[in-house]
Amino acid sequence: MKKIFILFLIPQFIFAELVLEITKGSDDPFVIALLSFDGKKALTDEVDIIINNDLKRTGEFKIIKDEKLLSSPSNEEDINFNEFKLLGIDYIVMGALESEDKFNLSASYEIYNVVSKKKIRTSKVFGIPNKIKQLSHYISDGIYEEITGIKGVASTKILYITEIAEEKKSLYELIVADADGANEQVLLKSYEPIISPAWSPDSKQVAYVSFETGIAKVYIQDIATGKRRVAIENTKQISSPSWSPNGRVLIFYRETKTNSKGEGLSAKLWSIDLTGYNEKMVETETDASDPSWSSLLSD
Repeated sequence: MKKIFILFLIPQFIFAELVLEITKGSDDPFVIALLSFDGKKALTDEVDIIINNDLKRTGEFKIIKDEKLLSSPSNEEDINFNEFKLLGIDYIVMGALESEDKFNLSASYEIYNVVSKKKIRTSKVFGIPNKIKQLSHYISDGIYEEITGIKGVASTKILYITEIAEEKKSLYELIVADADGANEQVLLKSYEPIISPAWSPDSKQVAYVSFETGIAKVYIQDIATGKRRVAIENTKQISSPSWSPNGRVLIFYRETKTNSKGEGLSAKLWSIDLTGYNEKMVETETDASDPSWSSLLSD
């Protein structure tokens, strides 16, 4: 049995895909006519499905496909906005896939506001044939941002830990995947617990706690290469590393001796720079644990 018990928003070993399902969405979703993209059908069918699923997963959109429309225009001149308005549609999305060469693809798409009867976005994104999902996610994010005014997350990654129950003990896996749960990549396997994974601000590295040596240690691992190193080790409980916004410092929780005689333990927050030096206790009025660093605040 495989269960996921921590979820966060390298050689590739794919065992199973995480399935993310939205069970309840907005009471007043945006209604979009998502017209089938022009281009090679095998590819455009996949693009249509991915965009459809990405937008539905947000819970903020209702998607209407070609077969339920009164007409399926292929360009701006063919659009009868009154027909779409009659069906209660708010926006129209149409696009096309083109092969730049045998190694590169491009997708151009347009978004139209049915009420104003105007084109509100024209965009072009680039990708490669064997990464059609990523290209589709970029389109989904563009649609989401144009309509809601908020950046989309379809093209982002998620980081999580799974526990697979085996005959004698559990196998833990640290996994990174697309935001929809596809393309799982195992970063680490261990028969000892892995906890508290955290993204670096640039999303190129992760920090986590592993008990693989018998004691808790904080590791930093590079996503692209899989290389990792011990950042923090301790003989007592340690957990919850969190990156500073500039990516140069970790804050974490550690059990700390309450006095110089080593009598008693308390929960304290500590910070350390990524060189492994300049370790400091963060003074709090009471015991504290599970820190989380905010992003940089805008002016």
